[in-house]
Amino acid sequence: MEIKYTVEKNGERLDIYLRLQLPGYSRSWIQKQIIAGQVSVNGKDASPHQQLRSGDVVAGEILSPPEIDLTPDPAITWETVFESPDYLIINKPAGLVVHPSEATKSKTLVNGLVSRYPQIIKVGDDPLRPGIVHRLDKEVSGLMIVALTQEAFEHFKKLFQAHAVKKSYTALVYGAGLPDSGTINFLLQRSKDGKIVSVSETAPGTKPAKWAETEYEVIERFSKYTLVKVTTLTGRTHQIRAHFHGLGHPLVGDNLYQIKRYIRLKHWTSLFLCADHLTLVDPAGQEKKFFIDLPPQLKEIITELRQG
Repeated sequence: MEIKYTVEKNGERLDIYLRLQLPGYSRSWIQKQIIAGQVSVNGKDASPHQQLRSGDVVAGEILSPPEIDLTPDPAITWETVFESPDYLIINKPAGLVVHPSEATKSKTLVNGLVSRYPQIIKVGDDPLRPGIVHRLDKEVSGLMIVALTQEAFEHFKKLFQAHAVKKSYTALVYGAGLPDSGTINFLLQRSKDGKIVSVSETAPGTKPAKWAETEYEVIERFSKYTLVKVTTLTGRTHQIRAHFHGLGHPLVGDNLYQIKRYIRLKHWTSLFLCADHLTLVDPAGQEKKFFIDLPPQLKEIITELRQG
């Protein structure tokens, strides 16, 4: 589809601007089109995060995305930790993708949600992510907020933008010798091979580097592993995984962020990362705290380590 728009006000980001102009297209697809050179600003190549000015001319040809299936799927299951008329707190199992994309077109959490809560289809600001305020990686288990109304979605979206939702995780990392606590604040960017890595460890990336901050506290030590509580102060893609990799202590079970010297150590197939604590202020203004146990497959790893 050919497009041509004249921007009316300063400060809008290109990908967000186009998302508003093209409601049938996801922001991730629009970003891919911009990166592929399908969109120009004032006749020049553009980037998704480019800030627009009044009078800028945005033009190009946006290709249609592959068809994605939002068919309700009652076979998708999860644990509901808390339910209100406005929102859910769920425990997403590892292995479940949160929402459909060009890579995973069906059998996602969203397909299950629209089966059980059909009203959710109109909630949110992206038709491919109804009710989804934030995400967890496919391999990560744990607590998630799902908005059931547009008012709740806007409420939680503002909380996340203000970093007012507190999330913490339990993770098992390779190696010993970590200080009892610490802060990791490597800048992160996407490298040309697609991974999110610290700027100091990669050639110039495909996108600008972003500030990211992760705090950790040691829970328990083993001879070749360390169990840590992790709190994210920012919410970057793969932030915890990339930060501990950059620190030299990759997460156990992480097949994407590896360090060669740890490959010979015993390797479990489950990514040991669980979002097990969540604190928020709900739309009624009440503070809510949620906690879950580690899933059985992660508990088994800890039991095995303690037994030597």
